Amino acid sequence: IEIKHDDKLPEEGQAYFQCALLYTSISGQRRLRIHNLAFSTCSQLSDLFRCCEMDTFVNVVSKQAIRQVYTSTPKAIRENLTNQCAQILACYRRNCASPSSAGQLILPECMKLLPLYTNC
Repeated sequence: IEIKHDDKLPEEGQAYFQCALLYTSISGQRRLRIHNLAFSTCSQLSDLFRCCEMDTFVNVVSKQAIRQVYTSTPKAIRENLTNQCAQILACYRRNCASPSSAGQLILPECMKLLPLYTNC
């Protein structure tokens, strides 16, 4: 499930998300499962790259790739993952990194293993 929020979030604060699921167990018992999440917000893209969680990112991207197994070829899925990685690193280079030579690979500290995870 993807959720989109178009309103302004407070800078340097937190955004809270709550999701409730009502279901029936095998024994016929009605149950309610509630998940509460707090997300840090930021106004600068460099803050986002500096504080990202690589494990969470790889988990989400892997699940998206697994969903494509039934509709795409393995080659197309791999190309999609490679393109996502390239777009992320290009965005970092364009918006956050200090100027350097065009051939030099620039990576945020917390995403140094992103190319490795993408190719696994």
